[in-house]
Amino acid sequence: MRQTLPTPEALDLLRRQAGEARAVLNYDQAIALNRRRVEGGRKRGNLAEAVAALIEISRDSQANFQPVAAFASLYEAHTLQPGDASISVALGDLYTELHLREQAIAVYETAGNFAADRLMRAYLGKGDTARARLFLNQDRQRLQQEKNLRGEANLLVAWGDPATYTEAVELLARALPTASFRDQAQMLGLRATLFGLLKRPDEARQCFVQQLMLCDLHLLWQERFAALGAYASFEYFYGEKPKARALLQTYQAKAQELQSPRDERGALQKRLDFAGYESNWPEVAAICTETIVLCVAQGWRSELPYLQARHAEAFQKLGKRPEAAAACRAAIATLEQHRRTYAGLDAADQAFRQGNRAPYERLLSLLPQKSPESFPLVQKLKARVLREQLAMGRAPQETPSSPEEKALRVRCEQLNAALVREGIANDIGGKKRFTTLQAELRAAESALARFYDTLHARSPQTALRHVASEPTLAQVQARLGPQELLLDFAWAVQGEEKVYVLAIRRERFQLVKLEIGLTELQLRITRLRHACSNPERPWQEAAKAVREALLAPLEPWLKGADKVTLCPDGVLWEVPFAVLLEQVPLSYAFSAALWHTQRTLPPLPPRPIPLLAVAAPNLAGWNRPIIAPERPIIAPERPIIAPERPIIAPERSAFLPVELPGTAQEVQTLARLFPKALVLEGKKAQESQVKTEAVRCRWLHIATHAFLNDAAPYLSCLVLSDPDDPTREDGFLTARELLGLDLSGVELATLSACNTARGETLTGEGVRGLSWALTAAGARNLILSQWSIQDEATVVWMTAFYTALKRGQSKPDALRHAAQSVRKAPDRSHPYYWAAFLLIGSGL
Repeated sequence: MRQTLPTPEALDLLRRQAGEARAVLNYDQAIALNRRRVEGGRKRGNLAEAVAALIEISRDSQANFQPVAAFASLYEAHTLQPGDASISVALGDLYTELHLREQAIAVYETAGNFAADRLMRAYLGKGDTARARLFLNQDRQRLQQEKNLRGEANLLVAWGDPATYTEAVELLARALPTASFRDQAQMLGLRATLFGLLKRPDEARQCFVQQLMLCDLHLLWQERFAALGAYASFEYFYGEKPKARALLQTYQAKAQELQSPRDERGALQKRLDFAGYESNWPEVAAICTETIVLCVAQGWRSELPYLQARHAEAFQKLGKRPEAAAACRAAIATLEQHRRTYAGLDAADQAFRQGNRAPYERLLSLLPQKSPESFPLVQKLKARVLREQLAMGRAPQETPSSPEEKALRVRCEQLNAALVREGIANDIGGKKRFTTLQAELRAAESALARFYDTLHARSPQTALRHVASEPTLAQVQARLGPQELLLDFAWAVQGEEKVYVLAIRRERFQLVKLEIGLTELQLRITRLRHACSNPERPWQEAAKAVREALLAPLEPWLKGADKVTLCPDGVLWEVPFAVLLEQVPLSYAFSAALWHTQRTLPPLPPRPIPLLAVAAPNLAGWNRPIIAPERPIIAPERPIIAPERPIIAPERSAFLPVELPGTAQEVQTLARLFPKALVLEGKKAQESQVKTEAVRCRWLHIATHAFLNDAAPYLSCLVLSDPDDPTREDGFLTARELLGLDLSGVELATLSACNTARGETLTGEGVRGLSWALTAAGARNLILSQWSIQDEATVVWMTAFYTALKRGQSKPDALRHAAQSVRKAPDRSHPYYWAAFLLIGSGL
């Protein structure tokens, strides 16, 4: 049967109908209509029409909380017209909406002149005005060539400098006579706003009046509503509050008369803003109630979380704790539904959760100390991506799945190696090159992240998340020993800005709020870490200050504990708790829920390799960037230790002397303790061999240099031998490569190198880097370092640790025994020598 081709008029009708549906926020209908437009464009061979419709579908999908669908439509558009700048702009807009600025910038830059205005805004948002001005001038030149006066004025307004507002006003005046009535109305509104910013209120009022008269004359209802809202805001900020409220009454009444829920919502938002400015909490609560009812009736899901969060705030300010808690629970329920739509988009998911913590944190502040609800609430704030990855299980995926992915990963790894080289050589001009490489690496990492986003979008099955099981408080308590204590910290960055602690024992629990503010606590923690990581600095006073803030309020819970499991959050991962709790064995976990998950895993079966020990890699090849620095490193902002202290002995940092005799001593000791161990030493410490054997071993021990990459945490790495085949491996075992291995059979992974517990600290998710990768890959326990470790002391520490394990001591007991063994020596009493290592995982 012959198919009927849709006419251009029919396609244009679909476009207009989709726009009308979008205007009333009916995104589902708009998407369905544009999907028909895509198919019609395909049938006619009009790819430009299909691509334009797909771009609109992407924007509507994002507005409808369907980000994966938004990526999928843009990928489909890309397959139709590769290299189309409009697709790049749309993708950049999507990343901007997802609050991923760096990825947005990287995409916009591929669109050339088409995205100059967006790049200007993005760099302004970063505070890089010099770079932003380049794009301002570039786009302004284009607009002047096109004689687009209105566009040039809009650009100057977006620049946000009062010095440009007068010029923008004049440009709009010149554009007005030849514009359509609708455009005239919009430009009059913009001129009015600019006059207000320029402190010329009479001229602003004149423009508003002209705008309203024009809208009434030509029945431009949409522009009239916008004018009423802007006029009301203008009068409010110029002190004419009664007039502002009268304008809003007119706005809302006309919207109701015309049965325009979207515009009624706009009027309510203005009223809510004014009530909020005045801290009129009864009115805020009442307006939120009215607006929520409207949004629920219209099915506007994207509106609800903000309104519910404001509702909770108002009730809390009014002292209505039950109502505030109920509003928080409603907001959390909505956010949990929205979060499911981010499946596979890890960076977007992280940004979404970071930007929507307020209801969770506010509810924490409202709950009684012994409310069982506090436990699941804290777990919703912590380590959810890790738990979901572990719930999915791991499969070997170290090898890139496509040439595109391989090329992107190779590019990132090459930049990473160049970054290491510049840090080591520290030649003249190296600091500038180092900064440039960091920027290039961030862009390359962004490109790889975009690849994974589109991979999930075009193959949704790769993004399916298994919902991680949520243990109950009783289940966690049942896993604790009789005198064991678990402390789960929540770094509450919104609202009260406090730290909350779930103190859990087998028979009791309590939610404790620490009274110290986050800023002061962070300052104390920084001082303590700097003191402990430098053997020349005193540390006792700094330790006392942190102990008083963090642990003194928990003293009743610490009393009698024979083991403590710590679940830090935010900057608390920087705290060397071994210095504060010297008398009790310690272990760490990312959250109580993840600790429970790891504790309930079935026993590991025997493994082909009981212990894999890797050490003393061969670094002699000229193809490697690992060489001794020629002069002191003077750029402390690099991901290295502070250089001002003396280097007493070699440290296991890639930036310090490469001869590490202690690493060879370590593996020789391990070989004696565990005769069946597989030892890869010197030239045998090949990256390819380590990857092959790591998935077959029970215990994994790697003693070498480490490189902490703060520009790209997944490229933090362990340094292995010069590769036999440089075309296959580069000798750097990165966090990303570890993440791709199946380490679910590894009971203990020890990284005997510098700063291996450090990385990108994420509120709620822990530290993204080597520790995060190893845990996500399935390793059950980790031994990692919090600062640069001294070579000789580390040999003593590791020998004592593994000897204690061989005698049957638990891992936390063995860790404490190792620390005590090192500090017995008079010249190693400073925490720098004995407190760097921590145990993360199940503790079993």
